[in-house]
Amino acid sequence: MQQMPTTDVARPIAPNASHSFYRAHNQYIFTLQLEFLSSLASPSYLTHLSRTPCPSTNDLLPLTSSPVFLRYVAHLLAVWRDDERLAKFVRHPHCFLFAEALVKSKFFRDVVVRDEGWEAKASMEMVKAWAKGTEPASREEESNEAQRET
Repeated sequence: MQQMPTTDVARPIAPNASHSFYRAHNQYIFTLQLEFLSSLASPSYLTHLSRTPCPSTNDLLPLTSSPVFLRYVAHLLAVWRDDERLAKFVRHPHCFLFAEALVKSKFFRDVVVRDEGWEAKASMEMVKAWAKGTEPASREEESNEAQRET
């Protein structure tokens, strides 16, 4: 496989380049971003990210606490979720739920890092949701449902 030239930021290059290079580069970026977003649907991968030290800091802070990483995830979330032409390629739409929680909730990032059983719990909730044919319920929806039952 031909190695693609890299740029400082993974973004499409201008169309003034040769057509075949422009197309190949954009396909590469599309695939890279889609695979990363798809990976965010996996509780195991989120746990891995939360336990991986951030390479841009000298201390052992997890990658998920890096502002640069969180901005990149927020960028991908905005671009891929809001553009129907891109969103239709996402096979696991709950990756958007996890990405949004990762970006917006320090509590979520802390739970992923500290709670040893989070990965198994999240995986079981996903399997239950798939069996029902729905998206995993949020805690707020679960508490509202419990209040209606009483």
